[in-house]
Amino acid sequence: MSTFFKRNISFLFVLLLTLSAWQKAAAQKKELCGFDARLKRQMASPQTAQQITAAGIEISRKQEVLKNLRQSRKNREVLPGPIYQIPVVVHVLYRPADATPGAPGTPNAYDDNSTDNPTDAAIYNMINLLNQVYAGQYASGGISTPIRFVLAKRTPDCNATTGIIRTAVTDSRYVDDGLQDGGTGPGMPEAELLALSKWPRNEYYNIWIVRRIGDGGTNGYAYFPNQSNEEDGTVLDARVVNGTALTLSHEIGHALALYHTFESKTDGNEELICPVNNNPNTDGDEVADTDPHKKSWDCFAANAINPCTNLVWGNSRTNIMSYFSCRDKFTPGQGDRLQATMLTERYSLISSLGGQAPSGTAVTAVDAKTTVSNPNNTFGMGPVLVKLNSLYYASEPYRSATKIAYEDKTCTMGTTLSKTGSYIIEVVTRSNRQRVKVWLDLNNDGVYTANELLGSSLPPSGGDYSGNYTHSIPVTAVQLSGATPLNTPLRMRVAADWPNPDYTYNAQLLYGQMEDFAVTITDAALPVTFGALDAVISNGMLKVNWTSESEVNNEKYLVQVSKDGKTFYTIGEQKTKAPSGNSGTAIPYTFETGMEGLTMAFAGLMLLAFCSFAGSRKRKRARILIMGFMVLALWGLSNSCNRNERVLLPAQQDGFFLRIGQVDKDGVTRYSKVIKIINE
Repeated sequence: MSTFFKRNISFLFVLLLTLSAWQKAAAQKKELCGFDARLKRQMASPQTAQQITAAGIEISRKQEVLKNLRQSRKNREVLPGPIYQIPVVVHVLYRPADATPGAPGTPNAYDDNSTDNPTDAAIYNMINLLNQVYAGQYASGGISTPIRFVLAKRTPDCNATTGIIRTAVTDSRYVDDGLQDGGTGPGMPEAELLALSKWPRNEYYNIWIVRRIGDGGTNGYAYFPNQSNEEDGTVLDARVVNGTALTLSHEIGHALALYHTFESKTDGNEELICPVNNNPNTDGDEVADTDPHKKSWDCFAANAINPCTNLVWGNSRTNIMSYFSCRDKFTPGQGDRLQATMLTERYSLISSLGGQAPSGTAVTAVDAKTTVSNPNNTFGMGPVLVKLNSLYYASEPYRSATKIAYEDKTCTMGTTLSKTGSYIIEVVTRSNRQRVKVWLDLNNDGVYTANELLGSSLPPSGGDYSGNYTHSIPVTAVQLSGATPLNTPLRMRVAADWPNPDYTYNAQLLYGQMEDFAVTITDAALPVTFGALDAVISNGMLKVNWTSESEVNNEKYLVQVSKDGKTFYTIGEQKTKAPSGNSGTAIPYTFETGMEGLTMAFAGLMLLAFCSFAGSRKRKRARILIMGFMVLALWGLSNSCNRNERVLLPAQQDGFFLRIGQVDKDGVTRYSKVIKIINE
């Protein structure tokens, strides 16, 4: 060995270690998210590709509806409408050597000694940051979505939980090399590792924290919505669970069907090639208001030129779904797609009770068979979707691979009905003609009697039932009035199987599946569930449109306006269209009035405000007299001007608000969200 080499061997060794560290750092910089690689592998399967494509089409349809409503009406919610709370479960998969949360991990050839087992506080901070981003509160100019995330409070079997599940993994493949990346190489395979701690994916969103993904260059990844994916969820490297990293916000975007903003629909080269953007609604990331760009990590100056648009950089450099270091917000178009995914492919998570503390009341059991007569059948029979009021549960039918003939979802999936209401149960089946039956244990005795069969559905013979078929079963107030006890969770059973022979509630099905849910019957009238609401001034007319998703004991609606969003004045009312005030289906409503109606309304508000000041009786009378003349003058002006088409009246200016009041037959009034009245 040469003298030179001997003298410098230590230096060379240190140099090699340094180069290795640089190489690792570069890999971490270049591979922040593993979503693209996993989506590519999924799309390589024709069946999975078909499912993901079909889900994407449904999401895009809903996205277009939401976008058109937002763009054409330009309404801005002032008070929040429905907030979708998504129960999440955080599974921490740690090595036995890292059993103490927050303690430094055991260093090895792949990583430093950062903790592999984050503390509860670090996880709380991560979820808080996630909610800030999705509420538009993380950065100036961020858009607010109605999506929030809450750690689960009940387990699938109705016990209390913190939503944080810690599991020691002793498998040497994981201890030494972490999670295998891409199905090859060192590490523990994904399916095996995640199966160690997993909750039902239609009732909880699973987040796994692992010690490392592959070679350590990937910070996290998530899967697109796909009902057949058993590994659906987000996987995070423990290093990014710190309350400051935006990795989870980014990955949840993928889970809600957002692509990267540099998405090109090609096999790589995103760093060199600009994405095709001929149709911004279908090309690239399929969101029209995100600028196309090359994949990059450094945050360009705001006045720099984006080579893919030849314009000054727009919103992509600060977009959560990019790799830029200054990313911090979503665009309105992305907000539409996020919400569209929640209202389609992820709707079951909205219905889940997993984010609520256990009620302490167990649902009375009813005998059920857990197998079918033909366990290896491949017909795909059973419910794939059950809808009733607020209950929305999507699932897979019976499959020979999983052999799930019965599911008890009474702890996490259910709804509340009024005994005076009327509803529609919708059950969707797929493939073959199937008989659907629904029972409800009205007297809570653990046995379904003849009067507790809510209904059945059998499609006509000879039809094509290879696709989805919706069975509609009406539920009447007469049926629900027999419920005893009230305000207690009762067991509802939904079954779907081969049409013949007919079957009973506790029979062993031939090929299909049974599912149980919790239904609570109350004697109190439930409020109307509001759907879409918009208000526009056009050609001298105020036009208000709203939808009720369901109505119980409803008498009428009040159309109310306000200048400050706090004090409202009724300018009209609309009687309910629901028969006897009860409906389980969506009903559209429209209200129109000339501008004189708004003029008089705001004049009335001014009169009330003017007369509310303290003063002598003579002064108050004088104020009332003056305001009376003002109201008459405004009324006369509006009438004369309305004969000559439009005029600029006070209510036609920006900054006025509207809400809908709903009045029950018992006189109780509830209100919709508050929106701005828009002048077209």
